Amino acid sequence: MTGVLEELGVKTEYPIDVYQDNKSTIQMASNETVNFRGRSKFIDRKYFSVYQHVENNKINLVYVGTEAMVADFFTKAIVGNKFDSLKFSIMGGLE
Repeated sequence: MTGVLEELGVKTEYPIDVYQDNKSTIQMASNETVNFRGRSKFIDRKYFSVYQHVENNKINLVYVGTEAMVADFFTKAIVGNKFDSLKFSIMGGLE
């Protein structure tokens, strides 16, 4: 994505914040020693490109709670109050 932005003349500053609502993913991609359990214990960190980008200081994984995850608006069927809240966040209060 940064290559596309740079081609369009948009300057990219590193590290780029990537918002994540999964604390396990953030912990797996960090330099912390993790005691993996279940299926994740079979995953070798060297196969995660996310881990490499975190290690090279290209991205910074930032925890955002599920209720505030704006990307859910585009990827899941959302109804009720959460729909209204995310719609307001995206539209900036415009109707």
